[in-house]
Amino acid sequence: MKNIYTCLFIVLTLCLTTPNLAVGKQYPLEAADTSSPQATLKSFQALFLNARPILDKIATSGFSPETVSALQDRRNRAIHCIDLSKVGKRLRDDAGPEAVILLAEILARIELPPFEAVPDAQAMKSEGVSLWKIPHTDITIGQVKEGPRQGEYLFTPETIAQLKEFFAKVRHLPYLPDSALKKIGPAGGLYDYYSASPRGLIPMSVIMALPSWARTVYSDHPLWQWIGMVLTVLIGFLLIVFIHVLIRKWTKGRSEAGKKGIGFTRLILPASAAVIVQLIGYIIDEQIGMSGEVYQVAEVLAWVLSLAFIVWFTVACGGVVANIINSSPKIDPKGVYAGLTKVICYLFALAVAAVIIFKGLIGLGVSLLPLLTGLGVGGFALALAARPTLENLIGGLMILADKPFKVGQRIKVKDHDGIVQRLGMRSTQIRLLSGPQVKIPNEEMARVEIENVSLRPNLRRRASLTIEYDTPIEKVEKAVAIVKDILKDHEGMNPKRPARVFFNDFNPDSLNISMMYWYHPAKLWKSKAFDEKVNLQIMREFEKEGIKFAYPTTTTYLVQEDGRPLYFTPVKDS
Repeated sequence: MKNIYTCLFIVLTLCLTTPNLAVGKQYPLEAADTSSPQATLKSFQALFLNARPILDKIATSGFSPETVSALQDRRNRAIHCIDLSKVGKRLRDDAGPEAVILLAEILARIELPPFEAVPDAQAMKSEGVSLWKIPHTDITIGQVKEGPRQGEYLFTPETIAQLKEFFAKVRHLPYLPDSALKKIGPAGGLYDYYSASPRGLIPMSVIMALPSWARTVYSDHPLWQWIGMVLTVLIGFLLIVFIHVLIRKWTKGRSEAGKKGIGFTRLILPASAAVIVQLIGYIIDEQIGMSGEVYQVAEVLAWVLSLAFIVWFTVACGGVVANIINSSPKIDPKGVYAGLTKVICYLFALAVAAVIIFKGLIGLGVSLLPLLTGLGVGGFALALAARPTLENLIGGLMILADKPFKVGQRIKVKDHDGIVQRLGMRSTQIRLLSGPQVKIPNEEMARVEIENVSLRPNLRRRASLTIEYDTPIEKVEKAVAIVKDILKDHEGMNPKRPARVFFNDFNPDSLNISMMYWYHPAKLWKSKAFDEKVNLQIMREFEKEGIKFAYPTTTTYLVQEDGRPLYFTPVKDS
């Protein structure tokens, strides 16, 4: 069996990663007394430093569930005496035990006043103070002003933040003769043992078998821990790169039919990276045993990177869900519904990502008030910058609600006449009949007059047939009858809209016959072919009847005025 020192601190080290179990014989749920500076100091000393009876029992009888629980209980109650409110929740599992060990190391080297000289709750109240310092030190026990532990006296957050500095100043001092660490502490000190000891699956015998240079301490940690941490980070990074390369090779050159699968592969890298980063943090803390500022920096970096990968994964999920919905044959991938689906999915994913970020920042102990204030100002500036985009987005929603046109329909808007090719969330894309493509912002499309040519129920033709003035009235009547006969029950006629033919006007140079008919359905090129058929048939019938079309003519009359002879000079061909 290992000596008593090793046994104790292996147990303490294991306890650092064990959930809080406040076990006591009589009152297992009773916390340490922190009702006054005197009670807090007495509780800390009694619960952590005076562990000799438990250690004696371990030395004689070995470990048992009872002794392990007792050590866990003392560890947890000692942590209960310090104020960790300024430490992020993610860091408290390491910061608490480390602070307890540092405080124990310091108190074991300095003279403490008798407990009777330390003020109790009545003395603090009568003196009207809320802070008490251990004489000749800056180690302070103060009353908590707010929060769930309001009114308790704890070692203050400022004291906890300076414990390493305090320990560096007293480290050279020997333990006091009556200190428990003097009697049971390991050679080299409790804190050095804690910093250099492995945890989890790495046995102490393996560490002790390493060469002396590997156990040389640099910045409170032996060299083997630094090497292990660097190798862990390097292997994790290479693993992420390897996964990225595999995904790129698998997706490279895949057809459009495989896009849906490629969408799912976008989730693999951020999910894998988040897991790997968390695994790196676990190995550095739970297996290698890095502690203190090194652990805290590594934990913060691991948490921030994991948070970034989780946010990436969340946003990518929004895109994948949108792709799945838009893959439905009922949804036009270029239509406004597809764009709206993407916007909604991404907005929902961003909202979830924002919640994750806020939760993560709270876990790191970041104050959200300045952040929210900055986001308010930044959000206002962003809203101003994004105003055109928002206007176009709202315009797209208005078009979606009103449905003045659809993709593939012909519309006339402003000076443009063409086919709608795409209705996006920012603009409407139109292919003009003359060939060019035009993009009009949705904000503008929502407020201008739009003529949907494709929605007309029929195509109307209105034309005028002009015949010569000297045409006999019988011929005029015959011309009207010919046109009526040609258009009677014509192709594409709606019975509710029969053709209309009238001799309706006397033009300056012709007699006018008005012709009007409607072609159903509104198929442009079929109607044009029918127009040609009607024109040719009218020309044939007019030619048979000797009815001549009139053409615009101008007649000039030259009149000789009195006193002004009119002379003509013949021009001979040369």
